[in-house]
Amino acid sequence: MHLEVRTADGTPAAPADVVLAERHCRLRDPALAAALASRCDAAHRLGVRQSLLCLEQLLYPLWDDATRPAT
Repeated sequence: MHLEVRTADGTPAAPADVVLAERHCRLRDPALAAALASRCDAAHRLGVRQSLLCLEQLLYPLWDDATRPAT
């Protein structure tokens, strides 16, 4: 999958603005991430819009876990 991140005004985001210093994180709910990834993959075969929505649902918890680690 290829992702292109854009800023609020629509210009491509710089990698330094998107890539976190830590390249890994501990997931709070790995089963949820696996289920969402599977759903995203299946949706990709059905259509672009559904795939993008599933990908967005997957990225939010991943970003949350990476930027606010569990105690």
